[in-house]
This record gives sequence, structure tokens and C-alpha cells, in this order.
Amino acid sequence: MTVETLAGLAILVVEDDYFIADELARSLAHAGAQVVGPVGSLSDALALLDNTDHLDFAILDLNLDGVFAIPIAD
Repeated sequence: MTVETLAGLAILVVEDDYFIADELARSLAHAGAQVVGPVGSLSDALALLDNTDHLDFAILDLNLDGVFAIPIAD
């Protein structure tokens, strides 16, 4: 039985480790979320944000290969 506790929520995933990003995206989708991404760099995340109309929240890796992801939260 699937429990869709995140049904209808749009969630941005920003993570530079492929395996973590993939597992996180799969888990969120399994819970019913609309996963935006995942993306693994600051520039990709900012570009995605420019082209996304609505997000409910974001899950951010704050250290993207040595680059801080704080501008995404702004």
C-alpha cells in the first residue's frame, strides 16, 4: 500500500551526489510529491528556479562541490 503523504507538493531537490539525489527523488515521488530536479549545481538550480512557477519547498545540499547553495534559498 502506498501512502501519499506528500501528494500535490512540488519539491525542489538540489544535491550533487548522484546516489543521494536519486534515492531522495525516488522516495519523495513514492510519497506522492512532484519532484522538481534533482539538480546538482548552483547554476542549474538557479536556472530551474527561473523556469518554475510554483514550489512548496526545497531540499538543499548546502555544499555543492565546494559552492554554497545559500543563493537558492534566497
